[in-house]
Amino acid sequence: MPRVLILGSPGSGKSRFARSLSASTGVRATDLDAVAAIAYRTGLRPRPVGPLVREAARLAGQDTWIAEGVFIGWTEALRDRASQVVVLKTLYCAVSGGSFVATLRLAFPINMAVS
Repeated sequence: MPRVLILGSPGSGKSRFARSLSASTGVRATDLDAVAAIAYRTGLRPRPVGPLVREAARLAGQDTWIAEGVFIGWTEALRDRASQVVVLKTLYCAVSGGSFVATLRLAFPINMAVS
């Protein structure tokens, strides 16, 4: 059963990859940004860490899941239980005086042994 944690910097394609993986596997994808923030009229404010750790543990306890985000500080339960961790990295290359920027997205799958 797939338990996939997708990590990466903003703009690296985490959400798009998670949606695509979810569509092909039928496993629900969870956006960790949505878990980590509550919308207020003035913007997003971070939640206390305790509830985040508990939510990550709840999600990690499920048989199958896909989770994506930039967070590593409170997602240890997901990392420890993941059957696969995927890290997406965005490389920016300036060409000819910075007039053109090319983006290359690379996926580095890390197979995790789960006992």
